[in-house]
Amino acid sequence: MRILLRTPLTALCGLAAICLVLLTASACTAPEPDSAALFNHVDVRFAGELRVPSVLNTSELAGGLVVAIQRAETSVDLAFESLDYVSDSGPDSESVADAMIAAAERGVRVRAVGDADRAGDAGFVRLVEAGIPVTFGDEGVIWSPQPGTDVDRPGDDNRMTHNFLIVDETRVYNFTAGLTATGAGQVGFEARSIDLARDFTDEFQQLFGGVFANTPSAYDGPVKSTTDARLVYPGNIADFGVAFGPQERLIKQMIDEVYSARASVWVITEEFTNRYLADALRYKAQAGFDVRVIIGFESAEDSSSDYDALNSNLAAVDTGAFASATGVEPVADTKKGANVGLTMIVIDALASPVDGDRYERRVMVSSQPILAAVPWNSANGTSRPADAFSDSNMWTIRNVPGGVDEAGDDLVRVFETEWQVAYE
Repeated sequence: MRILLRTPLTALCGLAAICLVLLTASACTAPEPDSAALFNHVDVRFAGELRVPSVLNTSELAGGLVVAIQRAETSVDLAFESLDYVSDSGPDSESVADAMIAAAERGVRVRAVGDADRAGDAGFVRLVEAGIPVTFGDEGVIWSPQPGTDVDRPGDDNRMTHNFLIVDETRVYNFTAGLTATGAGQVGFEARSIDLARDFTDEFQQLFGGVFANTPSAYDGPVKSTTDARLVYPGNIADFGVAFGPQERLIKQMIDEVYSARASVWVITEEFTNRYLADALRYKAQAGFDVRVIIGFESAEDSSSDYDALNSNLAAVDTGAFASATGVEPVADTKKGANVGLTMIVIDALASPVDGDRYERRVMVSSQPILAAVPWNSANGTSRPADAFSDSNMWTIRNVPGGVDEAGDDLVRVFETEWQVAYE
């Protein structure tokens, strides 16, 4: 099915549930407080073919989601890009679907969201056949970016990249690739947090109500409007924040952070087609910064990728003058990574080559690849995947110099390890 975006539409977004926690205490006995109501506890997780300790295989990831759903008491909301992982030897996508069906049978409110192009995945088929309410979106559309120009966008160019599960509006499980049959290396987190659950529920409510990245307003513009005004939360790890696309333009935030870097910029992504971020990386490399980029092998080999141009640009950077002035030879290089299922940018993992100081380190993890900013080619009117047509989320861990940040350290080690094994 295709939607004509020039037709005025009205989309209603569901309202996020409001949770009121009342804590009482007597003069003699004080009840044990609910830790989820008092602070934001986040644990970083690793899955797939990553070369780091404590990594989960896809079946173990599915099993963890099954256990979380089995413990649900009031609600389960699932938004996954794909549910096509099938296993004969352990939990898989159908196991997750079965757990959701069982939860619904015991009175838990169960809902799901998926990409329209993946409606035939085994897990989604199971849910639909059992009568679980599932909303699919980001299908093919005809889009009019300007008068007299129609762009026929296939479903593959409009992406629902979320892979998160919300349980009882207090727990969030979020990954970069989800339950995919590829076994791609990915990172994610498990959070006990009313704040983060509310953030993800706000996003889920829009999607479940039918408002996706390609849903138009009456004026043929994007209708998604919920933004994350809560920004950053203190918790058990360094300050943790989350943002949602396309309404918050995640790639634009990445570009801003790259330009603000003071020492180093490391990037790993499944797909790279944004020339503005490429310009930012080249600029930092020319200034003597340590710039390293890993791009998924398949994307790097694709003719639409900016890998070759970026590789040539960084290789052409003359670092000799900077090395002579500082005694530091900066890295400016690109590599190809195998089975990449994540997008992560690490800002200032190293000390400054200029003054030797360490500055605030930021690690940004996005569910969407680094896609083009403009969703169509003005020369021939063809469409292309773009961040403006991608439902997505990005979480950021910030750590001041000298602060304790084991989660951020682990993510930095992910990049360092993948850099060592990536192809030249």
